[in-house]
Amino acid sequence: MRACFLAPAHTGALSVEAGLGYIESSDPKQPEDNMKRLPLLSCTAAAVVMLTACGSVQHHERYSGHVIEANPDMVTQCKLIDSLSSSSGLTGFFAPKGVDNIKQNLLRQADAMGATHVVWNKANVGYDETSLSGKAYRCPTADHP
Repeated sequence: MRACFLAPAHTGALSVEAGLGYIESSDPKQPEDNMKRLPLLSCTAAAVVMLTACGSVQHHERYSGHVIEANPDMVTQCKLIDSLSSSSGLTGFFAPKGVDNIKQNLLRQADAMGATHVVWNKANVGYDETSLSGKAYRCPTADHP
């Protein structure tokens, strides 16, 4: 009799076929033991999947440049450079983190364009994505009137 294993075996010799480990056993109670392990293996597999999903959430560094998050009154004397928009798969309970991730990425984009200020529109939180848009401006400074 041959049974696939995911946990240490109690008896039998180990053989490997096509990358999978098997226990060779002549013990007739072996299938019952495997059936008892099935719920444990299912829970273990589910836990691994959940931990992998949690680990796949991207961690973004905070933007540390000079672009200022502004309101419309602050950019009346500024030149519009471009519109910005992006989205995130973080929704529901995680939507605020999604909005923050989007802002950090868009601030980097605005900085690369030469913007000094960004004005955000209201974030849109849906069932399948969170999105945010804004406008990047270059405002006169003491160095560049």
